[in-house]
Amino acid sequence: MYTFVKHKKKTMLRNFLRKLELDKREAKISIDKEIEDNRRVAKEAKLQADIVIQSEKARVGEFLVNLEKICAKETGEFEHTFHSTKEKHLSELARLDALIEGKKMYLKSEDERFNLVIKNKNEEIARLNSYVEKLIEANKEIGKSNASIEVKNH
Repeated sequence: MYTFVKHKKKTMLRNFLRKLELDKREAKISIDKEIEDNRRVAKEAKLQADIVIQSEKARVGEFLVNLEKICAKETGEFEHTFHSTKEKHLSELARLDALIEGKKMYLKSEDERFNLVIKNKNEEIARLNSYVEKLIEANKEIGKSNASIEVKNH
């Protein structure tokens, strides 16, 4: 009986191992099939992505061409406006420079005239002071002679 049980256990173990091997093969086949399906799906997705990428490249390329045209046009307009404004500002600057030079010359002549007036005023004040001093001296001399006349009259 012991050998029968032992033989039965061995048979059961072999059957179990065969079933396990069979399950293993079926699982490998199933996994291989799933991997192949995933590869096929990935390939299709890649093709779809490539189509979308090419479409987007074309759309973006067209957008960039249009953007380049717009930028060139706006750059031209800006440069024209810049140069015409620059010319206007330069002519205005030249006019203001000439005006400043004229004002400087006017101020210089006014300063010279003012200095001449001050010099003449100082000379006139000195002359008048001298005249007043002479009058005071003359008045003092007249006062002395009047005093001597008064003394003689008494």
